[in-house]
Amino acid sequence: MSVVSSRRSRSRDREHRHHQYTQYPHHPPPPPPPLHIRHVNGAAPPPPPPNPPEKSTKSTSNMISYAQQQLGVSITDGMKQAYDECKATVERIARQCRAKNRKFRDVEFDLENDSNRCLHNLGDTNIFLTSDVRRVPEIFANPVFYTGTPKSAEIVQGAVEDCYLVSALSSMTSVERLIQNLCVARDEEVGVYGFLFYRDCYWVPIIIDDLLFTRVPKYEQLSTGEKELYHFEKDKYNATARKGSDSLYFARPTTDGETWVPLVEKAYAKLHGDYASVMYGRTCDAVEDMTGGVSNLILSKDILDPDQFWHTELLKANHDRLFGCWFKSLTSSRSGVKNATVDGLVGNLSHSVVKALEIRGKRFVVLRDPWGEAGWEGPWADGSKEWSREWLDALPELGHGFGSGGQFVMEYKDFLNIWQEIQRTIIFDDSWVMSSQWLHVSLPFPSVKAFSFGDISFTFSLPAPSPVIIVLTKYDMRYFKDIQGPCIWNLDFILARAGETEPLAESSYSFFYTRGVSVELELEPGDYVVLARLDAAPVRDKDYFKNGLSNGWDRRKLTRIMTERAKGQSIASNYKPNSQLFVTPTSTLLAGEQVKADKTTIDAIKTYAGGVKPGESVTVTTTTTTTTVVSKNGRQEDDPLNPSRNGNGNGGAAPRYHGQGINNISAGHPPLTNGFRNGRPEMEPGWAGMPPPSPPPPLPRSPGSPPYPYVTVPYDPLMMPPPPLDLGRPVTPPPLLNMPRMPLPSDVLEEDNSVVVGLKVYTKRTAPTVITGRLKAPLGTPPPPGGPVVY
Repeated sequence: MSVVSSRRSRSRDREHRHHQYTQYPHHPPPPPPPLHIRHVNGAAPPPPPPNPPEKSTKSTSNMISYAQQQLGVSITDGMKQAYDECKATVERIARQCRAKNRKFRDVEFDLENDSNRCLHNLGDTNIFLTSDVRRVPEIFANPVFYTGTPKSAEIVQGAVEDCYLVSALSSMTSVERLIQNLCVARDEEVGVYGFLFYRDCYWVPIIIDDLLFTRVPKYEQLSTGEKELYHFEKDKYNATARKGSDSLYFARPTTDGETWVPLVEKAYAKLHGDYASVMYGRTCDAVEDMTGGVSNLILSKDILDPDQFWHTELLKANHDRLFGCWFKSLTSSRSGVKNATVDGLVGNLSHSVVKALEIRGKRFVVLRDPWGEAGWEGPWADGSKEWSREWLDALPELGHGFGSGGQFVMEYKDFLNIWQEIQRTIIFDDSWVMSSQWLHVSLPFPSVKAFSFGDISFTFSLPAPSPVIIVLTKYDMRYFKDIQGPCIWNLDFILARAGETEPLAESSYSFFYTRGVSVELELEPGDYVVLARLDAAPVRDKDYFKNGLSNGWDRRKLTRIMTERAKGQSIASNYKPNSQLFVTPTSTLLAGEQVKADKTTIDAIKTYAGGVKPGESVTVTTTTTTTTVVSKNGRQEDDPLNPSRNGNGNGGAAPRYHGQGINNISAGHPPLTNGFRNGRPEMEPGWAGMPPPSPPPPLPRSPGSPPYPYVTVPYDPLMMPPPPLDLGRPVTPPPLLNMPRMPLPSDVLEEDNSVVVGLKVYTKRTAPTVITGRLKAPLGTPPPPGGPVVY
């Protein structure tokens, strides 16, 4: 739903750094060297500029400057690269599943065996009550992904309050290529689907299986009265109640057998962590996420010339732009009527624009309700007096029929009067390119500062005349909104030509729940300055993170959320990576030194292991070199998860060392106690605040027996797991409540009041821009010696 929603009363491995890849990073990417301009998503990088001669300068402004990260990246070219990667992954999974005679099960988002993590976030822990999980062929007799008929646009919102997403999907059906680009590849027999989404400034492939939540329980779970309704016939119950789209718990199409809606919704939930995290939003943000477009908000009361808006905007609906609209719910303080409607329309409910056209001098807008019920009761509603015999002939031209599953017709003047906000998203073709620069901004909490432009400033250079769309945006925080900080942020900016003191333009309307602001205009070659203004509004106590941990936040869920937060912040030029929070790609692990060392160990085992007796071991020593290079500068507090606070003392970087990796070959594994090595489960590595593992205590043994050949080695995240459990005897792990309590990482996010802000400049291919960004230093901070620091 839009912004704040009320429930309906009647029913309801990225392998490198930043955007050079098509998905989120899975390891701590190294920061860029000075003045190195990256290429992204397949675009060829320009040669690095020559080193300037050394000279002494004086800085008259207390600023810190950062070099650009993206230069002239094509949105469509990036999509093609991510498309190929996602398709190859789906084909590999399908091939491997067939070789094993198994359907695909996504262990990263397992609805059946890890349902709570897939359903809920940290804050909303008990809002969904699903009944079962079934595969697509179990639900539909003849499933088909997408038919492409007008009925495909008739979508019904499910149990999660995501009408904005439903409206976005409905509007996207009007442009067939958008749905085709969304689902890259699929193997419906194996049950694997690959989708592409756009986050911040790069494409993210998402792979899912075909398991879906349903709201109809198994026959055995029914009460006697419920079974009696089906004459106690289990087969009849399974063939009727548990079949078809009506049995789905979340969104569904009205066309029975069509599967694209619940699968896209599931992929979107996986992208953002869980179903609870996709509650509430704006239609334009969802369209951005699925198309890579750019959105802005238009307040209907602010439209100066309705005729011009009709011709230059609405008539282009579903050609190069998509539209959504909504209005705020009415207050019940005077009427006492909760969720009062306006001519049958419900507030805080996103609607999509299907088309706009003029017939016989009248302007009509065709819209769709995300609940699948056309609530409009005003002029030109289905069956209203305006539909005389002569106007009934216009229904085919409008593409409308009475009772069309949530679709309805309004006259343009009523459209402007009813809808408070119109959301428009421009869809880019391959003639556009984008340059971007992202910065991590941190303010003390509570913050008292002048409300003025210049908190961040960007300068970009335009080499040729071009239409330009300038976007100032926050990074996508939906996945980790529970730990995004104590404040919410609003942005706006002014644009000026370099050297001039009068602004050329101001950004579009925004408020705190708006992701970004933009301005569109034609520009001549030259340098331009963007002065941004940040407005932070406290919405939580400073110690919200500590309180959440104390109140029982799911720590397993929290580790994943913190990792996603670190990935999101890593797009900023001044972000300092924290190795605790990044996942190393499997390709990096397989090509690493440890795998090479293991080969040496295997060779040694073949040579010597036959002579190893109980109580003896052979030690193979391999020499490796591990070097971590950090080329960034910045204040220590810029890293909200600085390991130095936990005693690292190395400024967030892993220590440089030239060490020896030791592999111990022993005559056998030590036995297990209660199913666990050392009698207790091993703690998950990498948790912030976790003490280093201690050597295991000596294992009990009978008098006179030889010692167990157990060798203590330093902690290694690639350590082999314990041997399989002996299933011949009962295994009872120790109760979780008796485990030593993990220290609260109360210092992790307590001091963090930050946001990542990016400037994206869209131009035609002939005029890619170059951007530099600056942060205003805190009051009282001396300027850096020798002038601004450039990264």
